[in-house]
Amino acid sequence: MRQQGSKYKAAQALRGLVFPFFPPELKWMETRSSLRNCLKTTEGYVITPEVIDGLAGQLALVGIWKWSDIFIENNHPAIVSVDLFREAYALHKQRGGKPKGRAAYYEPLDWDGLLWCLNHQTPRHISGHSSNGTWVCDRDYHNGIGPHCLTIDHRFISQPLTTEFLKCLDLRPYAREVFDELQIRSVTVAAAEATQKHKQTQLRNQLAIPEGYLGSAAPELEESYRRWIR
Repeated sequence: MRQQGSKYKAAQALRGLVFPFFPPELKWMETRSSLRNCLKTTEGYVITPEVIDGLAGQLALVGIWKWSDIFIENNHPAIVSVDLFREAYALHKQRGGKPKGRAAYYEPLDWDGLLWCLNHQTPRHISGHSSNGTWVCDRDYHNGIGPHCLTIDHRFISQPLTTEFLKCLDLRPYAREVFDELQIRSVTVAAAEATQKHKQTQLRNQLAIPEGYLGSAAPELEESYRRWIR
């Protein structure tokens, strides 16, 4: 309520607080409760923005059971203040139910999906926000356990990286080798063409011999000459 319905700001304000682990007699609930998907510390379950969002819309907290499209009131005793829950529920619906227009398309940033943040025990992907042109490491923020680790204009990362990458593609040092290879191929092709023309000339000269015998008076010779030509 104090954060005006922002689940992220609420999670930041609640940093350090956790839901305690289930007692031994309810240990089986670790696999049945929605908390099974939550982040854990040695003290308990971290209160993340998703948990806050889920609680704000959970009617069962005030004794209302939703079955399909039917709302069963007074199904069981409420466990939180009804008035407080109504205010939180209204904020939850107000923020979650805004009409959505057509999404604007932005080209992804260069290097999107290839950059990692090393400010953590385990490297994490850096998110590329193409709409405002920034690189952001925001997993701690979205999990409610810390602020944005990194927010920086993409130009300060993309341009130097692209420059270095293009240097690796510079073919000028190999220009001499490429030119020499092209010359060798050119000479080889020219030699092959000359050999082919020489063979063609030989074949034409060979064909001239049987062609001169066509029209012979002997039919068997005429047929043998035609086979020779073919």
